Amino acid sequence: MKRRLFIGLAVVGVCVVAGLVVIRRSRADPLYHGKTIKAWATQLYAPGPEVREQAAAVFRALGTTAVPGLIKLLESRDPFWRKQLWRVGLSLPPRFRPWLLRHSPVPEEETIHQAAAMALQIIGPEAKPAIPALARMLCSKQREPRWDAAKP
Repeated sequence: MKRRLFIGLAVVGVCVVAGLVVIRRSRADPLYHGKTIKAWATQLYAPGPEVREQAAAVFRALGTTAVPGLIKLLESRDPFWRKQLWRVGLSLPPRFRPWLLRHSPVPEEETIHQAAAMALQIIGPEAKPAIPALARMLCSKQREPRWDAAKP
């Protein structure tokens, strides 16, 4: 009896995991020249001027088609566990800190918000549908994304 219950729960668990994988893949961001909107937006902060200009040219070419993806980036949040892991990791003694932080994904919420705001700035007046998301960003606790949201 216990064995059947265990097998049944295992089958249900596998089905749930498979369903989540299918749903996640179906929500995948569209690609433009092989990169997502997020990748192009973060490229706006690349060290090389040629790379930044290439990303800017992509957003000028995409125009209004990039706006929904950029709004999604403006509203994205890092998972709670990632923020907490880094908060704890940074307070650890120096000899333990590198191991934990090396194996944890870096919180990127602030950078993503800044990059999305910059991309919307490049698109210009065509990005009007993003105004409510930019207005919400003005109320953020993060200083740099607030500044980028306020730029004309």
